[in-house]
This record gives sequence, C-alpha cells and structure tokens, in this order.
Amino acid sequence: MGESTRTRLRRLCPSAPRGFPAPGTGTVLAGAVPRLCAGRRSEPSLRRPPVATTGRRSRMGRTAPSGRPRGRDSPPTDDRGPGADRRSGVRKPGRRMVPLGAPKLGCGRPGRVAAPPTVRAARPTHSRRSAANVPAEHASPADRVHRRGRPGRFARERPGRCRNAAVSKGALQGRQVIDARGLVVAPGFIDLHVHGQTDENYRVYAMDGVTTALELEVGVGDVPAFYSSHDGKSLINYGASASHIKARMAVMHDGGTARGTLLPLDSAGHNAASDLQIAEMRRQIEAGLAAGALGVGMGLEYTPAATRYEVLEVFRAAARYRVPVFVHTRATGISEPGSSIESYLEVIGASAITGAPVHIVHVNSTSLAATPRTLALIREAREHGLDVTTEAYPYAAGMTELASPLLDRFANGPDSMFARLMLVSTGERLTRATFAANRTPGAMVILFLNTPEMEALAVTSPLTAIASDGFLANGKGHPRTAGTSGRVLGHYVRESGQLRLVEAIRKLALMPAQRLERNAPMFRNKGRIKVGADADITVFDPATVADRATYQQPALPSVGFRHVLVNGVPVVADGVLKDGVFPGRAARGPIRAVAP
Repeated sequence: MGESTRTRLRRLCPSAPRGFPAPGTGTVLAGAVPRLCAGRRSEPSLRRPPVATTGRRSRMGRTAPSGRPRGRDSPPTDDRGPGADRRSGVRKPGRRMVPLGAPKLGCGRPGRVAAPPTVRAARPTHSRRSAANVPAEHASPADRVHRRGRPGRFARERPGRCRNAAVSKGALQGRQVIDARGLVVAPGFIDLHVHGQTDENYRVYAMDGVTTALELEVGVGDVPAFYSSHDGKSLINYGASASHIKARMAVMHDGGTARGTLLPLDSAGHNAASDLQIAEMRRQIEAGLAAGALGVGMGLEYTPAATRYEVLEVFRAAARYRVPVFVHTRATGISEPGSSIESYLEVIGASAITGAPVHIVHVNSTSLAATPRTLALIREAREHGLDVTTEAYPYAAGMTELASPLLDRFANGPDSMFARLMLVSTGERLTRATFAANRTPGAMVILFLNTPEMEALAVTSPLTAIASDGFLANGKGHPRTAGTSGRVLGHYVRESGQLRLVEAIRKLALMPAQRLERNAPMFRNKGRIKVGADADITVFDPATVADRATYQQPALPSVGFRHVLVNGVPVVADGVLKDGVFPGRAARGPIRAVAP
C-alpha cells in the first residue's frame, strides 16, 4: 500500500519517461483493454508529417516559414502532428508508458453541475509490447486512442455540453454508474463519410458505436440550412463539407437540383464550365466554408467534365480557408488513360500546388486491383511532406446511384459486367436491358467489383481511417451503413486477427478526429478519452461485437455495443436504443466572414 502509483507504473514499465505524470483517482478506462507499454515508430502520424523549419515563432507558439507571403490563397504552414518537438518540428524517438483509465463525465447547465453516468470497469491488467508490434504511422497508439489525462474537477459548461470530468484508475462516485467490467470503453467513433443524415440512419449508426456522422465526400449546398435543420433533432453529432458537386449542379442548372438528387443527372456531370461558372462555384464553396463547413466535398467521378483548372480552383478555395478537400477521384482501375494512379496524381498534385490538405475517400473502391499502388503513392506523398490521408470500408462491394455518370462506362461494356450490379430496391442482378430501364433518378445499385484481398489490404493499412460511406432509405441500402464498426471489430480484430484492438479503435475514433482538428479545433476533444474531452463514449463487448447487416437485409443493427453516450447522454443502454433523446450537436469549423 505504500508504493505510489508513479512508482508502480515505473516498476511495471521501466522504459517509461521519468517525467510521465501519474494518474489520480477515478474509475478505470476499459476492463478488457490492458495497460500498455507502447513504443514509438518512425513513420509519421495521420496528420501531416513533421517538417523541420527555421522560421519565426507565431503568436500560438507554432513555427511559420520566414518571409512567406500570407496572401489570398496562402495555405496553412504548421506541418507538425502530435508528439513533435515544438522547437524543431522533428518528432522525437523514444518509448512511452501509457496507463489507461476510465472517464467520469461532467455536464454543465446554467447555475449548477449535472451528473451524468460514471463508467466503472474491471481492474486493469498489464502487458508489454515491443516497438515492432506498434502499428506503422503511429507512436504509442494506446496514448493516441485513449489520451489519458490528469483527473480533476470539471468546470461548468455551456448548456448541452458534456465533457469527461476525470480519467483514473481508482474509484469515482456518480449518480448513475455503468458497469463496464469485461467490456471495452472507447472514444465514440467518428465516421467521416456518411450520406444518410436522417434519423433512420443515425439510429443504426448509434447501434454501431458511431457518435459523430459527417457528410464530407459529397457535402451540402446550403451549409447554414443543413446545420439549422438538425439543431436539437439529432440522436448523434452531425456535420458536413461545402459541396463542389452541389455548387456545380446549381451553376450548371443540372436537372438533379430540382429533383433533389444527391448526384448530378445531366449538365453538371457532362458539360465543361466556363471561367465565370467556375468562379461562381468557388464563391458558393467559400460561402459554405465561411459558415463553418468542415472542408470541401468533391466527387470527380460524378463530374467527369470538370477540368483540371476547375479542380485547382476548388483546391485554392480550400487552401484559402485552410481546410481539407474530401475527394472521390476521377477514375478507377489499372489501365490508362483513366487509371487510379492517374486520378490520384491529379488530386495529390493539386494539393501540392495549392497547399490544401487532401483526403481521398474509400481507397478500396477508387483503386480496386490498384490498391497496393495507390497506398504506396499516398505513403510516398506523405513521406515527402504532403498532407494526404485516406479511408476504407470493410466490404468488397460499393454502392451508388444508377443514373450517375460513374456508371456510363457500363453502357458500352460486355454483358457479363451487368451481373455485378444489384438493384437495391429489389435485390435483383441486372442485365443490359434492366440496367437501361432502371437508370432513373434515385435508383441505387450495389457494385460487386472488388475482391476480399483488396478489401483487407485497404482496411488493415496503417494509412487508412475507417469510414462507412453509409446510406439507408426506408430500410434499403448497403450493409456498410449499419455494420462497418461491428465488422471491423468482429471480423478483422476478433475472428481473423488482422487488426489489433487498439489499431481498430485508432482507425474508428482517433484518426478521423486528427484529420479535422487542425481546421476544426472542436475535434481536439473528440476521438480520445481524456479529462476535458467531449463525453462521446462507446462501450462494447469484444467477445460478441459483430455486424449483422447483409446485402439482403442492410438495416440489421450490429450487436455487442452495450452502451453509447453522446455528449454524456446515453443513446444506447444495455444494448437497447433509447427513444426520444436528441443529444447530438453540430460538428463544424469556425464561422467567419467570407474572405475578401
């Protein structure tokens, strides 16, 4: 009893730095997750790789290159991720010991402090891990996932905001206690890529451990209207990008604008834009960014008529506001012209020229057999200092609108290709005749074009976050909507062992937060369990967590997610979805005036 916590941790993990702060009192983070001694790796983190500079110090303590003009299109200059040496910009090597603890949550309301649930977990165990077993690209992955913090009192917060009040290994008191013994307590999962922004979709997301669902690939045309329409009505947190597709549809008078379709139907997909039209698209995009959009959404395979100059102008708008471009690349495959490599080079080149970060969506379905090559391309771009990130979903089939330009190539393809398409509304495989007959606005189709091997390569790569690309309408859609997290944790972690648990949680929670936290500071308090972080918590049983959704029954919720808290409010309790609660809050960037 006389041994201090710091001494005990030093004995259990002698490689830990001497200055590492000892935890205080509170509950334990996760019953099933051991306390870890995690080594560092030399590869960069998800965020932009560290770059040594010799510049001036800014007011915020960050290094800015000396003499660089900060003009109309000047991009961000801070290139360093967490763990970097702030004096030189170079990441320090070494090993770190990472104790895990559990959160106590504190919410604020005017005049008093509320007491939401306290999570109680089993006594932690101890294990050692060698640096060679830590996933590439991330040093101390447990630290990155759980972000342990010093426990202490929480301050009163503004209405509706709830944060972790304490993270500790001892006992804490609370009005309500969630017994998480034998379970994993993780940060709430953040999905960067969802198209279903309705209560039907939010319900299956919550049952899959997702606490924040973001529409970033396509985005929205009217950013203020999107956020106001969800205010006080959302089960989970929500957010969106400013849409290049929607701006192009409006400027080009596409028929899909009047019909309210997600993707272009005619002119926006097939007609080149004039310089004046491109300027108007950029104006609309920048208006959305000024309203707090999280980035720019761009789907080049849906707008093949967009010129390279138009692409550069969109990236320049993103660079001006220092936000990422979330892009679906122009073409897929190995054959050129129109290969995945060619398409990736287009957007990585635009990022290099303008300075705008780029996030390439679903590397698995925009690469197919070229996945090893495109992942290598992304890795090499990052090694040379470019801010390029990507994502994947754990399914071999994709889904899109049957009327979209993406499927134009099927019209002139062999008859055998149509059997790879399944009409979502009926479940039937298509023929050339039924393909033509069903190319109507709103019809959705599932594309069986990838292989399990390429799927696994993308999902398990240290470069990829996990994002579902989810969408359900009246129970119809793709199983990835309801089952992405469950499949990653059930199949890739427990059954096949292709991912370690801490790696999976990093992909589901921390990596998405890191992608956004530079331009949207609120994400610095998401994707981690630490004192002061938003109380978005997912508690699941590692022995039973699994997906149940199928291509025939895509809306079946996952199992094994025992508790899900959004801003401290339980939305899933004892595995049952709660009705009539709407704790979701807007996830957005700063609101500012449109730059001159």
